Amino acid sequence: MDYYNRKNLIGAVKDLWRVDKFHMFYKGLFCSTIACANLIIANEICELLSFFPNDKVRAVAPLVFVMGTLMAHPFFLLSMRVQCGHFANTLKLREAYRNMFNAVSYITRTKGMKGYYEGYFASLAIYMLMSFTTIRTCIKMNYKNYLMSLQGEEFHKEIEEISKHLGKEDLGKIEKMNNKEVNELAKRKAEEINEA
Repeated sequence: MDYYNRKNLIGAVKDLWRVDKFHMFYKGLFCSTIACANLIIANEICELLSFFPNDKVRAVAPLVFVMGTLMAHPFFLLSMRVQCGHFANTLKLREAYRNMFNAVSYITRTKGMKGYYEGYFASLAIYMLMSFTTIRTCIKMNYKNYLMSLQGEEFHKEIEEISKHLGKEDLGKIEKMNNKEVNELAKRKAEEINEA
């Protein structure tokens, strides 16, 4: 998006190599590192939150991810502007994007804070792909906890229903049983009651 010549990827790399040689690999590296660190920290926090048993705590995870991308995007934008600054349309822009400090000064002066969030929504898809494993873990854990909560409610209802027809010894056994064993016991007791 920030490459002014609008060439394909190979053409862009050739242009960058012709102008910057080995420097093209390192321009904007500091900003990119900060941006990646923000995303990694946000992803780690999201994963930690997804393991909490409390629904309200787990609901904060998407907000943490969005906040992480909001903190990372300005740094990604700066790194791209510095990398492709040589190919700006005017001499003024080429000078403005010569290094990180010039870029910060120019964007703040001409566009204000909103200038750091140009292309944010388009980039959000890329951030989501970069965080695919974290998003998958969060969805998986939320779904698993939801199923467990449903299963837990049904399990307790089954125990309450069965306990009406059981003696003290059987009630002690139920606490150590899983759902399948409880269902089998319920069937046996129902058959006994029907036969009686």
